Amino acid sequence: MTQQQVSDEELRRSQKMEAVEQLAGGGAHDFNNLLTIIAGYCDLLAEGPSLTQDQRQSIEQISQAGQRAASLTTQLLAFSCRQILHPMVLDLNRLVATIEPTLQTQAGEHIAVTIVPDQALGRVKADPPSSNRSS
Repeated sequence: MTQQQVSDEELRRSQKMEAVEQLAGGGAHDFNNLLTIIAGYCDLLAEGPSLTQDQRQSIEQISQAGQRAASLTTQLLAFSCRQILHPMVLDLNRLVATIEPTLQTQAGEHIAVTIVPDQALGRVKADPPSSNRSS
């Protein structure tokens, strides 16, 4: 390949990457708008005085799923905007414990899900879910 061909190929790759970044950013913004509506309705539903405990737990599961989706949206926006992420030391036991209610719901009422923390699990340096950034 000539130097011109190499340069042209690099330009094409760069343009493709830019198109993917723009697509991810646009989709992430639209998805974030939908998540805002879902979160708002969860908050309204949770205020219902006649809800059963099961209904409240279901609403909480929806809310937590929305928070995880918002975290994914943040990552997509970071990718599309080439934002610098903010890695920090995270306690894996604590992160795993946050999914226990979701696992229990998915497993059903006849299966008990128990998360057993392991001190040897340690910590990792990673960009936290958006709901954990302040912790």
